[in-house]
Amino acid sequence: MQSASPPSALITCGGKWVGSLLGLREAFSTAGNPGIHRLYVADAAGVTAASYFADQSFRVPLINSSDYIDSLLDICRGFNVKSLVPLIDLDVARIAPHLDSFESAGTRVAAPRYEVASLCIDKVRFADFCSRHSLSHVPLLGASDVFFTSGPIAVKPRTGFGSRGFMRVESGRQASELLATDPELIAQPFIDSSEVSLDGYINSNGECTILVPRLREKVVGGEAQQSTTITHESVWDLGLRTVQALAEYGYRGPINIQAFLSATPMLIEVNPRLGSCSVLSNRATGGRLFWSIAAEASGMSVGGSPDDYEVGLSVHRFVGDVYVRDQVPFASVPDVQKL
Repeated sequence: MQSASPPSALITCGGKWVGSLLGLREAFSTAGNPGIHRLYVADAAGVTAASYFADQSFRVPLINSSDYIDSLLDICRGFNVKSLVPLIDLDVARIAPHLDSFESAGTRVAAPRYEVASLCIDKVRFADFCSRHSLSHVPLLGASDVFFTSGPIAVKPRTGFGSRGFMRVESGRQASELLATDPELIAQPFIDSSEVSLDGYINSNGECTILVPRLREKVVGGEAQQSTTITHESVWDLGLRTVQALAEYGYRGPINIQAFLSATPMLIEVNPRLGSCSVLSNRATGGRLFWSIAAEASGMSVGGSPDDYEVGLSVHRFVGDVYVRDQVPFASVPDVQKL
C-alpha cells in the first residue's frame, strides 16, 4: 500500500553537513511538481546538528549493522521517500548493492551502482582503470619495487576514505615494512602539490552536465574548509575524460574527483558521492548540482554544459552551534531559521 505521506527526501549520515542539507532542501522544493518539500535525516546518533534543520530525524543502526539497510527501507516506504542522498563513502559502499530494493520502494539513490562505486573506492582497481583509459594518475608502487624507492612515500589503506590511515614515510624500507604488516595497505610516491577537487554530475543518459574544478586551499581531516573555483584547461580535461570513461562504465549521479595540480595533473581518487565542499560548486552553478539530484528523483530530465560555472567563487566554512535539551535540538547559532 502506498504511503499517504507527502513526497520526501532522506539524507543519510547527515550529522554535521548542515550546509549541504539546506542546499538540498532548496533544490528539492523547486524541482518537480509539486516537488519534494520534506527533508529527513537518518543517522546512528540520536541527536545531530543536522537534525535541527531537518523536518524529522531518524535514529538508525550503525552502517555496518545487518539491520541498517532494512531500517532505511522502512523509512523510505513509510515516509514516501523519493530520493536518498548518502554523504560519505562508507555509506555509499553499504547502500550501493541494494539499489534495486530502494527502487522497488520508490526511492532513487543518488549514488552509482555497486560495481561502479566499488571500482572508485578500491584504489588498486581504480589505478588499473586509469591505466587502461590513459588517465594520468598517481602510480602504485609494487611490493618488489617500493624497498628501493627513495622517499618520501605515501602509505594508505587500499579502500580508505578521506585521510584516514594515511602515513607519510621517508624511505622505501619503512614503506616496505608497513606493507608487510598489512596486505590491505598500498604505497605511492608522495606528491608535494596543490590539490583540486572537481564536482560533477552524470545524468541518466550518461552525459556530463556539471564539472566544477575548485582549489582545495585549506583541508582538515581530508575535508576542504576553504576552496575557490578555478579555470585550468589541463586539469578540467583530465576530469572530463575521467567522467566520460566512468559514464561508459555505467556511472550515474553526483561525482567528486580529486587530483594533484602538478605540472602534469594526476588523479588521486574518485569519490562516488557529493564532495564534502560541493556546496561551493552548487553555488557556482546557480544551484544546478543539487537541483540535478532533485530533478531526476522527480522524473525530470537534466542537461546543461559542464563548463557553465562561476570562476573565482570562494567558500570559507565555519563552525556553528546547535543547542539540545532533553535530547531535542531547540536553537542554533547562527539561527538559519530566522535568517
